[in-house]
Amino acid sequence: MDVRRVAVLTSFNALYVGAVLHYLYRLFPPLVVAVGRRLNSQRLRDPSTTVHAFGCSLVDNVHCGTIYIPTYFVYVGTLEGNIDEAAATLRREWWPTYASCTLFWVPYSWCNFALAPPSARVRITAVGNFVWSIFVDWIAHRGPFRAS
Repeated sequence: MDVRRVAVLTSFNALYVGAVLHYLYRLFPPLVVAVGRRLNSQRLRDPSTTVHAFGCSLVDNVHCGTIYIPTYFVYVGTLEGNIDEAAATLRREWWPTYASCTLFWVPYSWCNFALAPPSARVRITAVGNFVWSIFVDWIAHRGPFRAS
């Protein structure tokens, strides 16, 4: 077991899930409602619908691709003392990471936004993030992606 890597992952998840997501998850439903108004979609505007929950899940997915994944690679690489390698790994591994992120997080967060009360969403995300962190850490440390 790599104690340093565990400490880095724990600190990242504590900061990101424990602090950042509490703020971001409050923004997703009003953003989806605003899009629903713009598109004249009652189901997007209604937070009790699965369509609204799916909209929140898609917003979360965009957030993951544009903010979470780059932040993860840079943060972990910096704390491990490999900032140059972290940037190269991010460039090389962004697509497979984002693709797997989409496959895991879109259904997971859709269920989260559809079924969980707002007060429980970050905690439920933390459970999924535990599994996801193990996987994304494997991607970050496995070496260059090789298509079969």
